[in-house]
Amino acid sequence: MLFRGAVIFVLALIVLPTLAFAQLEVGGSYTHLTGNQGLDGFEGSVGWEFNRRVILVGQGDFLFDNSRAGVFDLAPSTGAISINSNLQNYLGGARIRIIGWKPLKSLEKRKLLPFAEILFGVSRLHQQVKDTQGTISTEASDSAFTWVLGGGVDYTLTNRWLARGNLDLVRTHFVETGQSRLRIGLGIAYQF
Repeated sequence: MLFRGAVIFVLALIVLPTLAFAQLEVGGSYTHLTGNQGLDGFEGSVGWEFNRRVILVGQGDFLFDNSRAGVFDLAPSTGAISINSNLQNYLGGARIRIIGWKPLKSLEKRKLLPFAEILFGVSRLHQQVKDTQGTISTEASDSAFTWVLGGGVDYTLTNRWLARGNLDLVRTHFVETGQSRLRIGLGIAYQF
């Protein structure tokens, strides 16, 4: 059921913008997700601009972390314990530019364009815990519904290139329990 909904959403993202003569936007950014020493990685996104205010967005976050539980480094029976985390978010939704009452006909150089965004999708988290002695080795994975609410600002470098910074609240529901994190992103985007 979830797969069928994702396929319909992707097809709608491809077909509807071509009917509306929309512009394509492709971007990428460095991304940090807070909580439990944080996760770092990158995000790739594609968007279709129906007008200068509303952009339909599809994006994927790929975040990683390798950390150590340092308290147990001195225990002779376990040695160092490492925790490897891998998180992917697959999201779709809308980004709405807040540009005031003046219509924006095209991107102009050196303009700040604030935006708000709301995204929905699915996340997958995989974690592995192991020690150097080989006595502990366990891993677990879960997939869950995710929603994102946030915003940021685009700075127009040229009439095609944008620098983007954003701050979002990411709400996941792993193991049937809600988790809230902040996501910080710094990146660039190109409009065709």
